Amino acid sequence: MNMTDDARGYDEIWNTQNFAETLPHQGPEQTIPLPPPSKAPTLSEVKLPSFLTETHGDRPSELTLRETIGEGGMGLVRLADQVPLRREVAVKTLREGKEDAGAAWELLREAWLTGALEHPNIIPVYSLGQSKSGLPMLVMKKVEGQTWREFFDSPENFEARGVSDQLGWHLNILLQVTQAIQFAHSKEILHRDIKPDNVMIGYMGEVYLLDWGIAVSLDESKKGTLPVHSEIKSLAGTPRYMSPEMAAAEKEKIGFASDVYLLGAVLHEIITGDAPHQGKSLYKVLKKAFQSTPKDYPDTVPGELADICRRAMSPNVEDRYQSAEDFAQSIEHFLEHRSSFALSQEARSRLPRLLELVQNLNEDTEDELHNHFGECRFGFRQALKAWPENDDAKEGLQTVYETMIELELSRGNSRLAASYLKELPAANPSLSDRVSALRAEWLRKQEELERLQKDTDLETGSFARSLLSAFMAIVYTIFPIIIGSLHRQGVVFPPWLFIAFSLAFLMCLSPVFLLKKMGFDNEVNRKIARSLFVAFIAMFVHRFVGSSLGLDFVDILNQEMIIFGLVLSLMAATIDKRIAPAGLVYFVLAPTAIYFDYWVPEIYGIANGLACAIVAYAWSPVKTCDEAEKLKKKAIETLKASKSAIKQEASSDQSH
Repeated sequence: MNMTDDARGYDEIWNTQNFAETLPHQGPEQTIPLPPPSKAPTLSEVKLPSFLTETHGDRPSELTLRETIGEGGMGLVRLADQVPLRREVAVKTLREGKEDAGAAWELLREAWLTGALEHPNIIPVYSLGQSKSGLPMLVMKKVEGQTWREFFDSPENFEARGVSDQLGWHLNILLQVTQAIQFAHSKEILHRDIKPDNVMIGYMGEVYLLDWGIAVSLDESKKGTLPVHSEIKSLAGTPRYMSPEMAAAEKEKIGFASDVYLLGAVLHEIITGDAPHQGKSLYKVLKKAFQSTPKDYPDTVPGELADICRRAMSPNVEDRYQSAEDFAQSIEHFLEHRSSFALSQEARSRLPRLLELVQNLNEDTEDELHNHFGECRFGFRQALKAWPENDDAKEGLQTVYETMIELELSRGNSRLAASYLKELPAANPSLSDRVSALRAEWLRKQEELERLQKDTDLETGSFARSLLSAFMAIVYTIFPIIIGSLHRQGVVFPPWLFIAFSLAFLMCLSPVFLLKKMGFDNEVNRKIARSLFVAFIAMFVHRFVGSSLGLDFVDILNQEMIIFGLVLSLMAATIDKRIAPAGLVYFVLAPTAIYFDYWVPEIYGIANGLACAIVAYAWSPVKTCDEAEKLKKKAIETLKASKSAIKQEASSDQSH
């Protein structure tokens, strides 16, 4: 039968086993005892030494019985003095009115079974005898302490023992109980009634698994002395903790894994505060035990611990831990990883505030956002450092980074978003594509900005421009002065000579402006080159038209100064304001040339020399570096504006 298949329901089992009649007054929290053996030997057949509980003649008493310290369904435990050894012991006997052979035989079997289990977590049996009336008396170590149940019911007991870590304390108690079960299993004995009520915790921290009254042996050779597995015919155990096969009394499936289930049921109570199977009637509790639906645990329960519990309490025997040792190892591994889980839980407690800050971010909460981000990231990272397989920490860190990536995408900060993307524990293709798209857009804008910065960089080609200006200063100063001197000596210059001279100079300068290696490889230099070409073309056209109209070359030179002044003024206004004084030179000397028309060529040459010298100085590398620094500041402002534009575009894309 598959325990998860409830097709036939529990009614058939309930009716077939006749539980309604055999268990009429049984509470779901009480242990259902073993039925008396059908062929139990009489007590007279069991030879036991007699314990004297009072002095008889010359023979002193062996036990002095005192007050009752515990009671069960059929037996009671009394404090006693073991006179020969002068020590206190616990003596288990039968309750008044329960002195029948079946109850006595049950006590005998418990004594023999417990006596066979010598383990630090099982109360030692000192002796077994009988009273004066022939009833068995089991002498055990006296344990001063409290039952584990008392700690579940009264948390103040933790304070009395100075326990601050309740979960860790409970799990260590469970591990010691598991050790007792491991030892019992090694002796082929099943306990079948593991629960907090059956665990005693001494005041010195000792842990004892009690009440082996319904335990059975898998060793059939013990039959007749101990209850054996083959004799299981009816329900036995505590319903609130039972495994499905125990609730159905399916003998063939009850085994070591049944005790593992009970250990898982106690673990369930540790992490939830309640036994796993709840109900108002015995029938409902047993039905839930039979179904054993896997439990859902709140987020406050460590995921690893919840998985251990689910596996131990699997409805299918084959899906559980196959030994108590495997179960214990899982608990021990959890305790090793527990610090990691505590760190991830602490980080997770800050996560809601981080998400809230991202949704309602403003200037006042910017610092708080980054503080919470740092705390969450640090906590989850430390948790993973302590235990790399902490899925809770991985999930939390994933949420933190995805949240910050979304934020930086909305801000248009592709670089920071990309750095967060690299830290994601698990890949997120959607976010990766969006970050890549924003990064590509940012690079495009950056390239455009760099190109713009380069095109407006006056430092580029400054040396070549300064050298060219110095050359022009020499040529355009010397030639006009020579021509003026020859003109006063009576030399007549034909008009075509001025036209040819301007054309030749224009043709000689053309290759210079076309060569990038001369420094004319950005937009500002190309604008300067175009402006100079326009100036020389204007000079050529002006001389050609002037000569065609019969103007004297002196008048032509005087008018050219106005043309050069206008060209340089226009260049100063649109390209580089530092050359404005050069244009002013022409505007000052042109009227002078009109007044001293005899010296026009010389004044023309001086104007050319001064203007070109001013331009050469303005374009010298030292002066250009100063100007470049100013332009750099402007470029930074432009970059900020570009980033702002990207952010607005990203926000618009996100809203769509």
